[in-house]
Amino acid sequence: MEDNDFYSRSQKVLHLAERKVRLKKTSEAIELIFNFSEICLDNQEYALCIDTASKAVKYGTIDDISISEVYIEKLLTFFHRLHDSIEVSNEMISLHKLLILAIKWSKKVYEKGDPRLHEVAGICSLTLNKFMAAQKHLIYSQNMEKLTEVILRWMEQAPEFERPFFCLRTTLLILQLSTAELAEQFVSSMPFNLDAVDTPLPVQLSYLLTKSLETAKTDPELGKSLFNKVAYDYRLVLQADSELNDLVQSIKNEKF
Repeated sequence: MEDNDFYSRSQKVLHLAERKVRLKKTSEAIELIFNFSEICLDNQEYALCIDTASKAVKYGTIDDISISEVYIEKLLTFFHRLHDSIEVSNEMISLHKLLILAIKWSKKVYEKGDPRLHEVAGICSLTLNKFMAAQKHLIYSQNMEKLTEVILRWMEQAPEFERPFFCLRTTLLILQLSTAELAEQFVSSMPFNLDAVDTPLPVQLSYLLTKSLETAKTDPELGKSLFNKVAYDYRLVLQADSELNDLVQSIKNEKF
C-alpha cells in the first residue's frame, strides 16, 4: 500500500466487492476481501482485519457458496495471529462474533459446524470468560483435552460441593450432542477416582449413563433398560437442577 489510510482503502475494497456480488461473482468478492483482511493483519490493523473478514464470511453465509478448505485455513490462521496479538477487549469480542459467523457458514459442509472452527471459538470464549459457550464449542470440536481444561477452570470458581455437577452436566451435554466414547474420555479425565467408595454421586451417574449408551450400541434394549434404571436410581441427583432432568430426557428421546 502506498499510504496508511487503511480505512479508506477498506471502503474501496468493500465497494468493489459489493459490485461483484451484484454481478453474481460472490466467490471473487470473498477472495478480494480476504486478501485485504490479510494485508490489514500484516500491518497490525486488527480491527479492520476482523471487520472486513466478517463481511466476507457474511457473503458466504447468504449466498449459495460452501466454505472451502482454503477459507477455513485462512480463518484459522487469522484467529491464531489475532488471538495472540489483541487483548481482551472489543476486538476480542468482534473476533468471537467472526468465528460464530464462520461456524454458521461451515454448516453448509459440516452439519454441526467445522470442528476446528468450534475449537478456536471455544478458546476465544474461554479468553472472554464465557465458560458455557466455551463448553459447547469444545464439545462440538471433539477436543476433550481442551474441554477438560475449560471445565477445571470453571470448577475453580464454584464451591467444592458443586464441582461434581460440572462433570455431570458436561457429560450429559456430550451424550446429547456427540458420542458415548467422547463422554467416557471426558469423565476419565476429570479429577475424580471412579473406583473409590466415596466417588461423588454426580460423577457416578456420569459414568453409568455413559456406559449404558455404550452398551446400547451392541444391545439396544439392554442399553435402554440400564439407562432408565440408572436415571431412576439417581433421580435425587437429577432433581438438584431441572436442566439435568431435561438433558436426560433429551438423550433418552434421541438415542433410544
